[in-house]
Amino acid sequence: MALACGGQPAANVPAGTSHSPETQEKATKHVAPRTERVTPMKIGGEVSAPKPLSRVNIRPPDDAAHCYQLGIALFEGVIDRTGSVREIKLIKGPDNEYTQAAREALAQQKFEPALYRGKPVDVTYHVSINHVPMKQVKGPCSTG
Repeated sequence: MALACGGQPAANVPAGTSHSPETQEKATKHVAPRTERVTPMKIGGEVSAPKPLSRVNIRPPDDAAHCYQLGIALFEGVIDRTGSVREIKLIKGPDNEYTQAAREALAQQKFEPALYRGKPVDVTYHVSINHVPMKQVKGPCSTG
């Protein structure tokens, strides 16, 4: 029988439970260290949006507006609890030199982290970039 302070039976400890050093050692061996990744939260409700601390400019390819049909690129990434962008990937749009430059620029951006109940958390973040050169058009700019 487990005893509480003062020699009284403990109310919340099952009968037959032993508090010997061997039992405590066995119990601590079965606890796995926390190594799994935390799934990023979605913004909304009690999860505030991260606030940009810096902006980076994307250098478009030469004559992109004149020689290309323009469209939209959609990126998804994680803003971690330190405000850094990681795991950024292109969800929709062309995978060309312009979107590669946009991905690199977005990865360098810094944020004030998102908060959940006053504590910084990792969040999933979506960014759309308009006027992305999608494909070369025929006309005076084309080379062939």
